[in-house]
Amino acid sequence: RSTKNPVVSDEEAGHEAGYVGLLCVTSSAFLFGLIAALVKFIGMNVYVILQARGTLQWIFSLVAVYAFVSAPSTVAKFFGESRHRPILLLRAGLYWSFLSLFWGSLAHMPVGDATALVYCAPLFTAFFAWLLLGEKVQPSYFGSLTLNLVGVGLITRPAFLFGDSGTDRTVSIAEYNIGAIFACGSAVVGGLLPVLVRKSKECHWATVTHVTDLCSGAIFTPVALTVITLRQEYGVGPDDDAPGIWVGLQDPNKLLLLLLLSVLGFAGLGLQTYGYQRERAARASAMNFL
Repeated sequence: RSTKNPVVSDEEAGHEAGYVGLLCVTSSAFLFGLIAALVKFIGMNVYVILQARGTLQWIFSLVAVYAFVSAPSTVAKFFGESRHRPILLLRAGLYWSFLSLFWGSLAHMPVGDATALVYCAPLFTAFFAWLLLGEKVQPSYFGSLTLNLVGVGLITRPAFLFGDSGTDRTVSIAEYNIGAIFACGSAVVGGLLPVLVRKSKECHWATVTHVTDLCSGAIFTPVALTVITLRQEYGVGPDDDAPGIWVGLQDPNKLLLLLLLSVLGFAGLGLQTYGYQRERAARASAMNFL
């Protein structure tokens, strides 16, 4: 018994598995769009949302691993085979960074503006796929990608392209620029994630999500929350006058929204991982624009 997926290569996957991969990535992009809107609507500290999400999704991933993964050992079942673990840990750290930057940008700029920037990630995916996986990227890919970028820009009409006319600008230029930097950083990191999934495509999707959620809920986010709490406690840095980071946890409505966000996040991450394991990184990443 092993942690391998039934499909482990492009040749074995065939066209049918490729179409399934594209469908999964497209569905995950839709769910992540809903999640971004929820993060903006909830309005709580980004790292508190990340902590709630990481903890709940880790519980969901435990159930998924028990239900779907067969392995020769318990360690391999939950953390993959030894050759996959460095990539899984790296992906977990980068995925947490991607969410932190993306959701952090939502606190500084409108959702449409942040989305337009973050959805430049397929450009970086094509480059990383060529550099690290040796995938050939056809010239038509960039033409299609350009049209998709134009379409996203026309729909979201970000202020950095269309100006502020007709919009209710509630943030300063400096704050908006911070959000833009976060969003661009998220796009670069997000462009590398599909490549890492492809490099660990023999590892079951449930194991991949388990490692990602465990690292987020037990390591990365608690460290970030500890740093923020200490900064507020001792009045160090820009957070000294900020409200308590736990504000909102007493609101039952926001707790329900956090649960919904976590369910959508688990489904989105699972679909995204499963999809990228079955289709070339550059081609699948372009489906995010749909």
